[in-house]
Amino acid sequence: MASFKAGVAKTSITHDQMGLQLQGMSDPRQQSSGVKHLLYSRAFWMEDQNGETIVIVIVDFWSCTKNIKEEVLQKLNAGGLQLDAAHLMISGTHTHSAPGAYTCYKLFNVPSSAQNLETTQVIVDGIAESIETAYKNRKHTRVYICRGTVENCGENRSPEAYNNNPPEERAKYTKNVDDEMLLLKFEQVTANGNKLIGALNWHAIHPIVLGQDNTLISGDNKGVASAIIEDHHKGIVAAFANSNCGDVSGRVSKAQQTDQQLLDKHSAELVKVAEQLLAQKGAEVKGTIKAYYNVVDMSKVRIKNSTKRTWPYALGLSFTAGSTVDSVAIFADPWTKEFKSVVDEYGVYEGITTQNISRKLSLTKRIMQWTVNLIYRNIPPLGPKFPKGHAPKPIVFAPGNSERLIPHNMPIQLFRIGDLAIAGIPGEITTMAGRRMKETIINAFEDDPINEVALSTYANDYAQYITTKEEYELQYYEGASTPFGPHTLEAYQQEFQRLESSS
Repeated sequence: MASFKAGVAKTSITHDQMGLQLQGMSDPRQQSSGVKHLLYSRAFWMEDQNGETIVIVIVDFWSCTKNIKEEVLQKLNAGGLQLDAAHLMISGTHTHSAPGAYTCYKLFNVPSSAQNLETTQVIVDGIAESIETAYKNRKHTRVYICRGTVENCGENRSPEAYNNNPPEERAKYTKNVDDEMLLLKFEQVTANGNKLIGALNWHAIHPIVLGQDNTLISGDNKGVASAIIEDHHKGIVAAFANSNCGDVSGRVSKAQQTDQQLLDKHSAELVKVAEQLLAQKGAEVKGTIKAYYNVVDMSKVRIKNSTKRTWPYALGLSFTAGSTVDSVAIFADPWTKEFKSVVDEYGVYEGITTQNISRKLSLTKRIMQWTVNLIYRNIPPLGPKFPKGHAPKPIVFAPGNSERLIPHNMPIQLFRIGDLAIAGIPGEITTMAGRRMKETIINAFEDDPINEVALSTYANDYAQYITTKEEYELQYYEGASTPFGPHTLEAYQQEFQRLESSS
């Protein structure tokens, strides 16, 4: 008898209306002009022999946010399918070519002026339908775990920040990106043997290769890879989830390649490794299922046995520069209505700290603070302790704990399936930060060991980046976009560790 009952399904979430703001670049010019690839919600329902249930959903969109998950749960429960937040994990692939403005947070809907309720409904309906169908498709299923290496698919876009991590820590790894692919293979048990029905893998790469000029709706490299696998293995559901890709891009060494050539190259590499893993038998996952869940106010976590703490949400000046290799921050001039580059107009760049900021950029920061707080009608919670707590970040925007602007109560989630742990990370975590998180989770289960950890990022909600303290100190784009201060990673590590110990 198989250890699990499982069902898989996919449903389109493609909102094909023209003129939709695409999510991820915050570029007002990037509005949908057509559909290049359909977008899907892919659901994996699992039950153990005790009836314990978890559901993992991988969606071709930028990220899950609180309102999406809440509305999906409401729809499911209204339809008679009882599921709660602890047992449902919804993760985005983080494509930057899908419609946005669906979140409940004003900051993340920029540059749209308001939430697009129609886009929100399309997403919610599609996710809910995929879960309901996966539930109906449940059958006895064997699950296998396979591991492989993805070559030449992404590079570290902030190597200076990565290299600020301790030399002895960097020496443990051969690369400054996490190139592993971890794949779960779902095989339904039939009278004629096992039948492949699903594949769920995690690999760290930004789905951003189509670039800032793209206006066609697409799942980017991960969405294309899913479609190719599903076309090759008729009738299966194949999800390419994301992992610790915060500082990993496929555009670092673009050279003379077009965006389409980059897309073809990266999706082909992802497909190649996934096919290799599907061809393996793999190690069967056996045992029971357990879900761990908590909601933590990340604005005030105190690190045990230290004076360190997190702080209310704030973004640094280098956040406004964008990530140099992937995008340039664009805004519409309120007087001329012309589109302008923040970098060209204000001279900002990655790596501005409180120690190296010039007099000119200090004035720029004050102008930006005044402008952005006026736009958002925001009163920043500044005071003598607040900027010191975020140092060396020169704060340009401090929405604090304003729920209409940003989140601060963050969902922390773990699924244990046999000796595999899957962590739901509500944001984007860098390569080294992800490695530390995996070690933390493995150590948390030392009394009942686990062998594998998958970091499922962009899960359940979104609060931008999670870097190591050492990376944060240099204030590259990722550090400037780490909202709860230099000890953000340590706080998340502590809270994930507490999940297991409090169960």
